[in-house]
Amino acid sequence: MKRKGLRTFKGRLRKELKAPEFKRQYEGERQAFQLAIKLAALREQKGLSQRDLAKRMVTSHHRTTGKCPHPDRGGSPAIIGV
Repeated sequence: MKRKGLRTFKGRLRKELKAPEFKRQYEGERQAFQLAIKLAALREQKGLSQRDLAKRMVTSHHRTTGKCPHPDRGGSPAIIGV
């Protein structure tokens, strides 16, 4: 049952996606998120922790947690949950 005037996330997203710049940024973030999910699943299949992966990548554990600055703001892409 849908209430008149009740905003939903999907409805708001549909409206926002009409703006070309929003849509471009949304698609970029969506692709990055999907990649992060795939990488996390592969890491888990291999039985690796985030620390194990960081050691193999010769980087710190913190660089693999998704807390890196966003590339549009001068940072490097983060791999969330990997």
